[in-house]
Amino acid sequence: MQRAADDPDAPAVPSLSTLHRAIRRDLTRGERAGLKSGEAARRAHDVFGQRSATHRNAVWEGDHKHVPVEVDVEGELATPWVTWFIDCATKAIAGVAVTAHTPSRDAVLASLRIAITRSEPFGPVGGLPGQIRVDRGKEFLCQAVTAAMGALPVPVTDLPAYSPRLKGTIKALNDAVEEMFLVSLPRYTGRQKLNGGPCGQAAFLLAAAPPHRLSPFDECREGMLAWATDNGLPGAAAPARLRLARAAGGHAQFPAGVSAVRTSLLP
Repeated sequence: MQRAADDPDAPAVPSLSTLHRAIRRDLTRGERAGLKSGEAARRAHDVFGQRSATHRNAVWEGDHKHVPVEVDVEGELATPWVTWFIDCATKAIAGVAVTAHTPSRDAVLASLRIAITRSEPFGPVGGLPGQIRVDRGKEFLCQAVTAAMGALPVPVTDLPAYSPRLKGTIKALNDAVEEMFLVSLPRYTGRQKLNGGPCGQAAFLLAAAPPHRLSPFDECREGMLAWATDNGLPGAAAPARLRLARAAGGHAQFPAGVSAVRTSLLP
């Protein structure tokens, strides 16, 4: 603007209010947010279409969720992980595996075994999905999992990176479990910390908070499985599946037809 003001042949420089009015007229709200705060702010204003309704087991979505709760694992402090699959049509949680370590192919295979098997003590939710959507996680795309899914056969769709909108059902489940259940557990790492002396409402919240005891991992796992059984997303089917998750225990094997593939690929 200064160079334009110093150039005698250039037209008159518009006022600052005129410039602001032109920006508001020519740029969308999302573009203005991106210029101000970056790409993440621009994406918050994006609008996406909704997928059409499908039938049960048409599409599943799978993901890992880091559980922000400190638990006792054989005398050591750790934060668990949950690996689960959800039916996009019914919002029913088909399979769950809770591990004390960073998730790997064993958690994916255990959760898939729970989700696919419908015979006792499993079911009634589950079966063979028409498609599974994942987000480029190496545990979901490893040779053991792809071989097992190929033997069934079930196609696995590898979604583009940084596109949570393409698997919104499982992302909503990840948010729901934290907002509805994990925040109430002792040693929740996202709880507000009071730097100064408590006073007023802060003192009431501090008194009402659960005691900061260290829960064993088994207790946290049982709570996660109970929540997945009794709650889940709003409007979801809630069958009694806690017994099957307990029976699997995070170390389940696939039924006949897939067990040979898994045995040959896992140590």
